[in-house]
Amino acid sequence: MPMRLIDGIIDVWRGGLPLARTGGFWLPEPASADPAADMAFRLVLIISTILFALVAGLTFLFVIRYRRRPGRAVEKSPAHNTLLETIWTFVPVAIVGVIFYTGFDAYMRMQTAPPGCYDLRVSARQWAWQFIYPNGHVDENLHVPAGEPVRLTMTSEDVIHGLWIPALRVKMDVVPGRYTSVWFQADKPGVYDLLCTEYCGDEHSSMLATVEVHERADYDAWLKNAANFLKTLPPVEAGKRLFQRRGCAQCHSIDGTAGIGPSMKGIYGEPQKMADGSSVVADDRDDAGFKPLFNGKNLDGWKTQGGKDNTFTVKGGEIVVSGKPNGYFYTDKSYKNYVLRFDWKFIKDGNSGLLVHIQLPHKVWPKSVEVQGQQKDHGRIFAIGGAKGKFTVDKAAQKKAIKVGDWNTTEVTSKNGELTSKINGIQVSTGKGELTEGPFGLQSEGTELHFKNIRIKVLD
Repeated sequence: MPMRLIDGIIDVWRGGLPLARTGGFWLPEPASADPAADMAFRLVLIISTILFALVAGLTFLFVIRYRRRPGRAVEKSPAHNTLLETIWTFVPVAIVGVIFYTGFDAYMRMQTAPPGCYDLRVSARQWAWQFIYPNGHVDENLHVPAGEPVRLTMTSEDVIHGLWIPALRVKMDVVPGRYTSVWFQADKPGVYDLLCTEYCGDEHSSMLATVEVHERADYDAWLKNAANFLKTLPPVEAGKRLFQRRGCAQCHSIDGTAGIGPSMKGIYGEPQKMADGSSVVADDRDDAGFKPLFNGKNLDGWKTQGGKDNTFTVKGGEIVVSGKPNGYFYTDKSYKNYVLRFDWKFIKDGNSGLLVHIQLPHKVWPKSVEVQGQQKDHGRIFAIGGAKGKFTVDKAAQKKAIKVGDWNTTEVTSKNGELTSKINGIQVSTGKGELTEGPFGLQSEGTELHFKNIRIKVLD
């Protein structure tokens, strides 16, 4: 039983500890042809071993030789010995001088990067490394060409970390708010360990990476292919790689497990509340170029038609349309080609919809195209007031897309007479018509609706 326990401890030590994987008691085989630190390390180790053996051996000898014994008087100790004192003064000074010279020479060689280094940037965070390459590619592991000096310029996004590559004899603190640098030259192609040596939190021991040394031709091919992984890999695999490389997995789980940040499980396509109280749908949309049309405070930039003071109100950053009496509100600017997005929630049954390409002037019902919203014809598009067009709707998609009683996101794209409508990322209708420039608006007949996050991107 004791031997099995000891064997188990040894297995854990060998397989579970990063230091054990670097080669055990001795430093791992150097990956550089000229490891500057090795000479200084071996010199200090040899001198320390000799001095330890000398001191320990003499101590043991003297304890036996000069122990107190019955019938023997204490011998008189010498008070002075010039030769001995000269030896134990100048010999240690000489040894320390040799150690200093060897160590200082190694330090200067390690700290002074040669000209023409291949420069890479390193960013550390709890608990992951990011290596940024000259073409902008970001990887969780370090890849370098063999036989060329490489310089790492490093910083931390949170706490102090320590970059250590045992096989390359490289170790340097990575500090938030400043830059540190270190250089090395890996001459032997292969895969080597890289780990953090500064305790940086709960998952410190998991902050591991590898250094992969390639021949120059292989390295160039790897870098070109790695930078294009979003184009060459299937979306699921590319997304997984991006999730890992950007350090997302350090804070967010994908299985619902609690972590520093919220879990990613089940959030795709669902509205997520932000710190300011607003919400966005977690999907793959690009919001670049969109401008807000609702300031969250009042209806500046909007006009109303029908209704009374209590028909259109702003509460808690939302536009509340009571539908009593009926009415609609529309932008004071006109648009022709655009992408419109807004979030809405249906409260009470009734008729409502989005009016686009409204033709002015009008009295009650303008000439326009209506995108039906919160009733049985969710997402249906049809022309009203004389507007011309042919539009179709996917009723199965409508049923799948709408979340009754919860926030939904509608996206309407109008370009060159073509009009498409999506709800929560699912296309529900499409069509084409005579769509002239005009404002758009939201109308309600007896239903209570809430709107927010109204934004638009004007297209060429």
